[in-house]
Amino acid sequence: MKKLSILCSTFLLIIIAFSCRPDYVAPNPYVCNGLGATQNQGRYMKYSIDGVADSFMTRGSSDSVYGITNKLFHTIEVGAFDSTVTRYVDILLDTTNIAVNSQQSLLRFVSSSINDSLSITSPIYVNITQYKDTGHTISGNFSGIFTGKPPASTTYNISASFRAKLRAE
Repeated sequence: MKKLSILCSTFLLIIIAFSCRPDYVAPNPYVCNGLGATQNQGRYMKYSIDGVADSFMTRGSSDSVYGITNKLFHTIEVGAFDSTVTRYVDILLDTTNIAVNSQQSLLRFVSSSINDSLSITSPIYVNITQYKDTGHTISGNFSGIFTGKPPASTTYNISASFRAKLRAE
């Protein structure tokens, strides 16, 4: 758990550092204002929390779906946000031995639909259905139970599927 905390803290610092570059469009809605949405045909992030579905679709909308490869930390971040950055979702997965049909550990799930800090209580794996390195597409899906912070410790049953173009960080 301590290793994951250090990893997430370091990752956030890297995002903040890159957000100051004029050529960088930060994917994280916490970092910048005025993010421009891109029309990435065929990219999506669909998810459901306790049976309530939501989605981000780039075809015919102003939603933005992104994928970022971080080779230093062996992770891929996939997420989406709307043009006003009021709705967002973000996942982080481990890329050790990633390939089509592999199962990768899910490290984080964050959504504007949940006002709680989530933890993964038992391993949740992302099924990779499409993958090529940076500049190409990743797609996959997962399903699992997350737990909110105490004292409520609310459980959330979450499932998701996604398709995003990868870029290097």
